[in-house]
Amino acid sequence: MHKYVKQNRFLFWRGIESLLLGYFFMSNAFIFVRPDFINSIAAHLDDPPFATLLILVGSLTIFVAVFNEREFFSICLALNEGIWVIYFIAFAIQDFETHGHIFASIGTILSFMVAIQIMAEAFWGGDH
Repeated sequence: MHKYVKQNRFLFWRGIESLLLGYFFMSNAFIFVRPDFINSIAAHLDDPPFATLLILVGSLTIFVAVFNEREFFSICLALNEGIWVIYFIAFAIQDFETHGHIFASIGTILSFMVAIQIMAEAFWGGDH
């Protein structure tokens, strides 16, 4: 098992990140501000149902990495990429509406960087 965690460390750590993001939103729900209609739609992404989805996807990703379920690597990368792009967009909308430009908060910057890492791994990473 330790061998697979080391071998699949990228996927393992993306699973941990998604799981922790879900945990964060579960324990700190309703942190998105709601200044207008578009942002009120994005603001639901920090509600408990979406946090639970994050925890499930993170757990699945960790399971796939730990047990080396290679046939599910691409699915896990796609799920994680989708999640992190959606959260980047939500943070960017909030930044734009509250500050007038995107990349005004650490959440936007970090979610953007995680999404870029996952995309790069999907294109140029290992043999998954």
